[in-house]
Amino acid sequence: MLFRRKKISVNVKLLAGLDQREGYDRNKGIQLVLSEKTRLKKLIKEIDLPGDQPVSFIVNGERVKPGDRLSDGDEVFCFLPFAGG
Repeated sequence: MLFRRKKISVNVKLLAGLDQREGYDRNKGIQLVLSEKTRLKKLIKEIDLPGDQPVSFIVNGERVKPGDRLSDGDEVFCFLPFAGG
């Protein structure tokens, strides 16, 4: 019997400079369908975020790490850290 993982849907919003990507719609974000139990690091590869810049991630209002798993309906915010004064 072939085992198939359930699919989940997540929405990714790029902010603070990352939203300058060609073809990115700031109003809609990026809607992805992934396998259940997908980790954030796989999503990072899927959307091809720059590896030479530190990117921070917030999922549903909480800071997360690349090894954390995603769930159906998650909203993922990706942004470059900034400081002010």
